[in-house]
Formats: sequence, C-alpha cells, structure tokens
Amino acid sequence: MGPALLLLTLAPLLGQPEGLLFHASFDQLTTTADFARGSGRSTLTANLEIRSAEGIRGAGLLQRPDERCSYPIAGNLNTSQGSFAIWVKPLSWEGKSRKFRHLLVATPSKAYTMMVYLYPIGDEAVFNYLSLDSGQPTAATWRAGAPVEMLRKGEWTHIVSTWGPTEVKLYANGRRVGEGRVGAPLPRLETGDFTICPVDWWRHRQWGDPEEQTICDEARIYDHPLSDEEVLDLYASELPGGLAELKPKLAVALRPDYARRTITATLRGAHLDAATQAALPAPARLALQDPRGNSCYDNQIPLTAGGAERTAAEGPRYPER
Repeated sequence: MGPALLLLTLAPLLGQPEGLLFHASFDQLTTTADFARGSGRSTLTANLEIRSAEGIRGAGLLQRPDERCSYPIAGNLNTSQGSFAIWVKPLSWEGKSRKFRHLLVATPSKAYTMMVYLYPIGDEAVFNYLSLDSGQPTAATWRAGAPVEMLRKGEWTHIVSTWGPTEVKLYANGRRVGEGRVGAPLPRLETGDFTICPVDWWRHRQWGDPEEQTICDEARIYDHPLSDEEVLDLYASELPGGLAELKPKLAVALRPDYARRTITATLRGAHLDAATQAALPAPARLALQDPRGNSCYDNQIPLTAGGAERTAAEGPRYPER
C-alpha cells in the first residue's frame, strides 16, 4: 500500500459556531440583518425606534398582526441542510394556549415548506416541520416534536431547529428535546422567502391569535446542522451571565476515506473559558498509531482561536496485505 495522507482540520474554537449565513440582532432598532450572505433587507420597514422591545441582549423584535419580517432565501438559508436559532419570549400567551404560533416559515416553492411552529390541535407540540410535494403522490413530511410547555409566558427560550439529509432535530435552551428521521435528500432551492416570528400566519379563525405578542431576538441561520455541543455553546454564549457549569474540552475526531486513502483529523474545542483560550497558542501533540502500535503520525499542532486551519502531511507506507 502506498503512503497515506493525513488531513488536519482545526475547527474554530470560539463560542459561536462556524458556517453563519444570516444574523439579525435588531440591536440597531432596524430589521436589516447584521450579517447576511444574501440580501439582508427585510420586507418589514417599520421604524423600531418608536416601538422598541427589550431583547435577550439589547433590543428585540415585537411585531403586529399585519406585519411580516421576511428575507430572501437565496444565500441566507440552505434548504437542503442547516440550522435556525432564535430567542423567543411570549408576552401574551403560553405553550398550552391552544393557538398556532410560528417562529420560522420558509417557502422556497409551492412544493417545499419548512416551519418551526407550535401545533395546537390534538397532540399539541412544538415542531420542526418539513413538507415536500404536498397534495401529490410523492408527498412526504418529516418532523421533530417537543412538549409545548417549553414556551412559557414572560420567559425567554432559546430554540434551535436543524435539518439535513437524514434527520431533523429540535433544541430548547441548549438541550435536544426532539428528533426525527428524514427519508430522502432535501432539495436545495434559492427562491422564495423565510419569515421570522409572524403573528397569526394563517389567519385562522379558530386556531389563530391576532392579538399575539411575542418578542424574538438574535435570529441566526447556519449552513449545516449544528451538533449538540455547538448548540449548547451558542446558547451559553448568548445567555446573560453564561453557564458556569460548562467545562472546557478539546475533542479529536478521525474520519477515514478508504477510497482516497486519507484520514481526516478534526480538533474541536467546546465550552472554552478564558483560561483555556489563553493557553491555546501553545502547541499540542497529535499522534496516531495503527492497531499494531506502529506510529502513523506524530507532530506538534499549533492551536489557534482565530478560525479554521488546514494542513496536510504524508503518512508512512503501510505493509501490503
């Protein structure tokens, strides 16, 4: 067997996950996104200075029934895989109020709908919901559900929804609360809009609530399904005062590619406090051995907190079988 190639990836070691596509904080009392890969302009152009609402950090967004805070999907939301995160504070309702509540509605096409919403009929739940080809023989839906009690009147809740080719997940305050399988790859579409926290989206006479008052804040979209650790770090980084019980750690993940004859080693930090981050410039040793104990790779790795870094090294020749 010829030489093996080791690819080393250092994932960003800060509290914010990588792969950010969109972020709206509303701190500048405007609906224009703070950061957007696509257009950051919203359909809602109201002056928030005269109706500001207190957010989890800085200002938040409080909408009226006739308003829709929507942004283009193109560049800002990957319909095939990704994550949506938002802080929500119900002012006039609670989870068991038996009304529809929408946190995210994405409509890239008539054949594809994505929602994060509270479903009040029958077995009520908060859902991450995906629907393809509605009304057609090929129609399919996938969802991850969680109890409605996670949304409480007058309290902030951090909601994260993730989706990908195999599963959907739902998180509340840094913890996974629901998951479901996806039975087919999701299409990547660049058309349509996504809407944040619309009031009475369907204007349903029985199950809608035009008097709803909800503050939303720190809306973020990522280009991949966040891991459990990334969700917890994001929650802790935005929670006032943080989470004192989180312990810093570094993890190494190895992923072999037998066709390319490579091994990818990813070094990722999680829950890093100030003391740990201060020690990051010191090099760390990464050593790999085969099942017989022979050294495959042994090198010093410079740890940085400044972003992703990639190096490649030729490994040893393994004996032919």
